[in-house]
Amino acid sequence: MAHVDDVVSANVFAMNFEDKFNGQHFDVGTGNNISLNEIKDIVHNHFPNVKFEYVEERKGDVFTTKANMKPLKKLGWKPQINFQKGIDDCFAKLKSEL
Repeated sequence: MAHVDDVVSANVFAMNFEDKFNGQHFDVGTGNNISLNEIKDIVHNHFPNVKFEYVEERKGDVFTTKANMKPLKKLGWKPQINFQKGIDDCFAKLKSEL
């Protein structure tokens, strides 16, 4: 997971980086993992009436994703917004617009 502000920040960092990347690619994210059930709990904290439908797993479902942040951090960039803060800010803005 990555907040859009961190994705933009990583791209600006890369554009301004003095050395060459030589075709190397970098993961951008928080370096942490979050489960769908944890996301469900966060949604329920903001919108308790939301109903979720559970379905059987499907072929090709991804069970774990986690950005490897070590190479990009070694160059001097790190994420600033964790998932909890990002989603809390998003839902606070959504609620204010309702």
